[in-house]
Amino acid sequence: MNITGKALAQINDTLGKLPPERGGILVASPKGVIVEFCLDQKNKGSRDEYTPDHEGLTRALRLRTERGLELAGFAHSHPGVCCPKLSLQDRAYAREILENNPHLASIWMVVVDDNGVHPWLVSASGRTQKGDVRVVVGRPRR
Repeated sequence: MNITGKALAQINDTLGKLPPERGGILVASPKGVIVEFCLDQKNKGSRDEYTPDHEGLTRALRLRTERGLELAGFAHSHPGVCCPKLSLQDRAYAREILENNPHLASIWMVVVDDNGVHPWLVSASGRTQKGDVRVVVGRPRR
């Protein structure tokens, strides 16, 4: 997962510090570099589950697509250090996103826990694979 230092800091400064089961969207440049994390402002999550505010996140995404950015995925936090993998609900949500966005071949589903940031790439075919965090230095080209 290619991400700017600024976007990674946005994730760590929010999901890394808030109670678990919070989340938001990842937006990328046309080259696929994640340049921004947009925290779901409305949803506070519960102890066991993050339920996105679809309307608020859609508005946030629309503002970014007007600037030439695109949806790259979602990030959300899990409690403690027990769950760096995607849950069954996370995988179902990824499939739903891909079904509703047929122009996307895959999306990043990022889990944040006490041990850090864990990216998972989920493809439209249903394949899920663990990714690596690669911080991109400098400004991504459009």
